[in-house]
Amino acid sequence: GAADIYDHEVSINAQSYLPVDDTSIPTGEIRAVENTPFDLRSQVPVGARLKDVPGLGFDHNFCLCSPRDDWRERHAARVFHPSSGRVLEVSTSQPGVQFYTSNVLDGSIRGKGGMMYGKHSAFCLETQNWPDAVNQDSFPDCLLRPGEEYHHVTHFTFTTV
Repeated sequence: GAADIYDHEVSINAQSYLPVDDTSIPTGEIRAVENTPFDLRSQVPVGARLKDVPGLGFDHNFCLCSPRDDWRERHAARVFHPSSGRVLEVSTSQPGVQFYTSNVLDGSIRGKGGMMYGKHSAFCLETQNWPDAVNQDSFPDCLLRPGEEYHHVTHFTFTTV
């Protein structure tokens, strides 16, 4: 029933993120989060951080490991909503998580309970390989070759405090 996500507290276990161009495609650079608005390693309110993010909001891949690391399951993110006590924990074997803050919703979509979904009314945490990896030699390999198997694990755990 919350109108926006500004009071949600988020942390993402990533030392780096992928800057994007004006079409939201990664530029190929891998940039450290330290001393940037993308430093979500400690729990921070989304609203306080959104005002410092260039563009409309978060729509970036956070790098959960280095490009050549093993893909093993690791803690990726935590979101806490103080007024409801809800907690979301995400772990994954994927090398990245896309954090998106519904930047282009305009209030024209009606959702649960008749609520109109506007800008920053929701968020997504999408576990994935790094976007555009097929075109970036420095990104984790994303090709599945003949005879190979593809397998990954993502756990979404919901609790209350």
